Amino acid sequence: MEEAKFSERRDVQLSPEYLGQPNAPQLVGGSVSQNFGLLDLDAAASWVHDNIANFGGDPERITLFGQSAGALYADQYTFAHPQDTKVKGVILQSGTTTLLAPSNTFDPTPWNTVANAVGCGTVNNAARFDCMKAVPFATLQSTVLSTGSAFNRVVDSRHLDKSSGRKFPLKVPALIGSAANEVDVFVLGEELNSIGSWVPVLSEMLSHILTLIVYTCPASSSAASRRDNYVPVWRYQYQGVFPDISTRPELRSFHASEIPIVFGTYNTVSSVPATPTEIALSSYMQRAWVEFARDPQQGLANFGWPIYNPLSNSLAELGNSGNPGGVVLANGLLVDTACGALDVLNSLKNQLEGLLGIVL
Repeated sequence: MEEAKFSERRDVQLSPEYLGQPNAPQLVGGSVSQNFGLLDLDAAASWVHDNIANFGGDPERITLFGQSAGALYADQYTFAHPQDTKVKGVILQSGTTTLLAPSNTFDPTPWNTVANAVGCGTVNNAARFDCMKAVPFATLQSTVLSTGSAFNRVVDSRHLDKSSGRKFPLKVPALIGSAANEVDVFVLGEELNSIGSWVPVLSEMLSHILTLIVYTCPASSSAASRRDNYVPVWRYQYQGVFPDISTRPELRSFHASEIPIVFGTYNTVSSVPATPTEIALSSYMQRAWVEFARDPQQGLANFGWPIYNPLSNSLAELGNSGNPGGVVLANGLLVDTACGALDVLNSLKNQLEGLLGIVL
């Protein structure tokens, strides 16, 4: 369904399957990376380059495109392969490598938690590893969710190392952005699970601060770093709020709310019909994404978007009330004003979480 709208524009999209990293102590010290999701992406990029012409695609115009964790993987690819010649551009929706903080200390806790829960014992030996390999995927998936286990990427010699924050990625054009109120949906989730009373103004403040810390400021930093190294970069902020997607008053332009707009699948989200403005914005954003993918170097410039410069009106605000079905070009510094005071933001976050009795 999601690929249909893009294929109608005569563009080929492939969504590869990728898994994560097991954090298994039995694999420590091996010559193979534990970051299997990144290895999956490596294989997918190579396969697309070698085979996409058979499906009508152009192997010389491959763009990596992801949202949230998918954006992290796409951006991490550019750091792992700074000399790559297959990928010609990246689109990063609500996720950049600056969000990654791989620990130098290997932590098998999530592996142990899941292994215990599925009955594979408590001793980390070969038998336990073999037991885990025999557990059905659906069981592993449900257990990971029910136990709240988080399997983080780990430092290795192939994809992540101690200097990854100081390396510069593959120098290909990038389209980078996030939503204006990303954390609304996570705060709402905590609110619905809470038995205490909530103060709406505090929860909205917490959402705003966390959106800055986790999404807006990293997007700003990533875009600025690329620009400073003479890499063409465009930046957007999604601000659309539509009744069929933001179905509660607490939800504005939240994390992943732009996905139905980008893919044109708004009619599958709820029984509420899409508005004419929503349909217009969806068509506009699809054209922008396609223009970038077809020509990462000049596509968006020809579409009317200036290359990002935080000192000029070059931040593409999509769904802004001034032009809800299209774009308003704004100054990035106005959006990023608080990013220079992350210590203050983190302090405020901790205070608000304490008042609300949650940790996000």
